[in-house]
Amino acid sequence: MDGGGTGLDGQICTILCYPMRDMDMSLIFVTGSPGVGKSSVCRELKIRGEQAYDTDGDGLAGWYDKSSGQSVAMPSREVWATPEWQNRHDWHMDRNKVEAIANTSQRDPVFICGSVANEVQVWDLFSKVFYLLADEATVRTRLLSRADNDFGREEHELAAILGWLRNAEEDYKRFGAEVIDATRPLKQVVDDIVTLSHREGK
Repeated sequence: MDGGGTGLDGQICTILCYPMRDMDMSLIFVTGSPGVGKSSVCRELKIRGEQAYDTDGDGLAGWYDKSSGQSVAMPSREVWATPEWQNRHDWHMDRNKVEAIANTSQRDPVFICGSVANEVQVWDLFSKVFYLLADEATVRTRLLSRADNDFGREEHELAAILGWLRNAEEDYKRFGAEVIDATRPLKQVVDDIVTLSHREGK
């Protein structure tokens, strides 16, 4: 669902204090703005036999109240699509669930695909981060045309996504993420991710 975007803005010190982990098993985060193709990448990875999880579709993320920090039940689309709801809540990855995946996995790469507002709180779990990059026109077109997710179609959602997108590439580069051109055909994007991930694990 991609709600809430990413929490990297203004968090350079936090990221540098908790660098990506160095471990035998490669836990890899594939992220980017809503509409850039993260879920499609995840599906293709699974088709290829890779161990991959979608933060939204596989239940690794959910809504959290910004004031209390507590998890809240998923409301209807009519509720969570409103500016009022999104101003009071963030879409967070559940650290415990990701740690459980890491602890039960073997040496082969494991991919977590999604975009969450609390990336700074889980960044240290990953040995590598891929940032999927697409230009504003491509993101806009994909958001307005995709059939399986209508997040980003509301005017306030689209404005927030495009506003965040303008500085995201440079932010992720500073944090050590590897940038992948996601405007290319899906199979080429996934080819790069798989090749670089298995090379990293050797």
